[in-house]
Amino acid sequence: FPTRLSSDLEPGTRYSNSYSDWTVTVGGNYTYLDNKVNSISADLPVLNISSSGSAISSAMTGQVFPVIRGYDYKRDPQGRVIVDRITGLPTKSDTVSILGNAVAKHRLSADGSIQYKNFSLSFLFEYRGGYSVFNGVGTEMDWSGTSYRSATYDRQRFVFPNSVIEDPANPGKYIPNTDITIKNGNGNNGFWSDGINRDVTSNYMSSGDFWKLRELALSYNVPASVLGKTKFIKGLTISVQGRNLFLWMAKDNYYTDPEYSAAGNDSNGIGLTSISQTPPVQRSEEHTSELQSQNRI
Repeated sequence: FPTRLSSDLEPGTRYSNSYSDWTVTVGGNYTYLDNKVNSISADLPVLNISSSGSAISSAMTGQVFPVIRGYDYKRDPQGRVIVDRITGLPTKSDTVSILGNAVAKHRLSADGSIQYKNFSLSFLFEYRGGYSVFNGVGTEMDWSGTSYRSATYDRQRFVFPNSVIEDPANPGKYIPNTDITIKNGNGNNGFWSDGINRDVTSNYMSSGDFWKLRELALSYNVPASVLGKTKFIKGLTISVQGRNLFLWMAKDNYYTDPEYSAAGNDSNGIGLTSISQTPPVQRSEEHTSELQSQNRI
């Protein structure tokens, strides 16, 4: 069994102030999480937990838990993608590598309420940051021609971003590629539907950072002066609540909610998504009324 070392810091604060008919309360909580796999076994440095497409969620000795591993393109020492100087195509790496960590290092919640006379508005925001996610839906979107990536170049030939070619005059040295385009930038039988794109895990990695409006509620306490006329109602609160109403994701995540997990909610193999899932936390709205009656003897 893998053993882990972890540390976390979790400060929180709350502030409340009242003025006339107004009462404002705000609070927050921040958690920093850092961990490392100390050991798995003497002859097993890597333990694969789950997979989705070409991505693998793994425990790896000496790394954070878990990491996302998969294929990348062959690159020069500066990290630029090496392409063929005739076809403009990159080459998939021969082995898998670590592409990111799957657990958010930073978690921040901000909540509060504003009360004015009989009205009350409460909210809860949540932020998670410092981690990555593999977006399995991206491979299917590229294949069908519905992805942001494929539309960027209008299905035309294009120069692969941040690419280099080997310098003909200096073998083993690389120079920026400025004009050698990929021969077929189309979707059908072209780059976007081909394995040189869809089989490369790093193409579908993105930041998992997000902000969510987890909860928003508005309530109204019906005044006692109104309820007194009924003679049997002690209190009445009418409220409207919404959950997971808005989501703000990182700029490079144009796929889906990073809280998806292809392995399910009960697995440690997180960080991977696929198209065979329902949303992890669905948007919902509720309307409620809370009634308190008076008992008479």
